[in-house]
Amino acid sequence: MKPLILTLFLIPTCIYSQQDKIDSLELANSKLEHRMNDLLTMLEHQKSTILELEQELEISRADTSQIYRLKMEIETMKEIMRGWVIQLDEVITENKALRKENEELKEQQEQQ
Repeated sequence: MKPLILTLFLIPTCIYSQQDKIDSLELANSKLEHRMNDLLTMLEHQKSTILELEQELEISRADTSQIYRLKMEIETMKEIMRGWVIQLDEVITENKALRKENEELKEQQEQQ
């Protein structure tokens, strides 16, 4: 008789544990989506800055030192953007994995 009583007490704990995992995954997913949106915003801002710098470069062709400085700034901005694209890709990949794990946990919970 004791194993049945023990089992009855463990089932809710298991369900709460899975619900906690699901809640934790959903929170992590939400944070990743927020970070991804932040990165996308920064990426758009950097694209805008690069376009402005490229336009400024076209306007000031006569000034060689200005052209060199602007090219260096553009290259720096492109390097920053490459890093953000890599981070964004990592966030998207992690987000997909969390969504998949979340769905699996939901399915497990529904089966119980």
